[in-house]
Amino acid sequence: MSVTDDDRELAEIKKRKLQEMLKKISSSEKATGQEEPHIVEIDDKALEEALRRGENLILDLWAEWCAPCKKLEPIFEELAHQYKGTVRFYKLNVDHYPQVAMKYGVMGIPTTLFFKDGAPAGRLVGLLPKSIFMSKIHELYL
Repeated sequence: MSVTDDDRELAEIKKRKLQEMLKKISSSEKATGQEEPHIVEIDDKALEEALRRGENLILDLWAEWCAPCKKLEPIFEELAHQYKGTVRFYKLNVDHYPQVAMKYGVMGIPTTLFFKDGAPAGRLVGLLPKSIFMSKIHELYL
């Protein structure tokens, strides 16, 4: 066996081992349900960084005590799953980061802010039907 044959054999072994490891990781993520969340809880600094990067994002401004905010959660989960890869979904607690609400002129919650290429592009206020959010997403991102 020459050196190049040894190198090829070693490369094949490495490749096979890497595939096995990736398969194990993937199956353990499925088994434990650990995959990237569809909606990411974000703070003010991470939001500013995402906007600086020019992300297309939808930001749910909410609070723990807000009943309509809680009713909006399953709608947002469905939308985040449905539009994964098109737009990122974030949520920000206005009780923890009131300066964000003030910066964007938010007077009531739930408020949903839409950003396209990192710039404000729209807003929806209140507990609205899923179809209204879908229309806005199609208008801005599709």
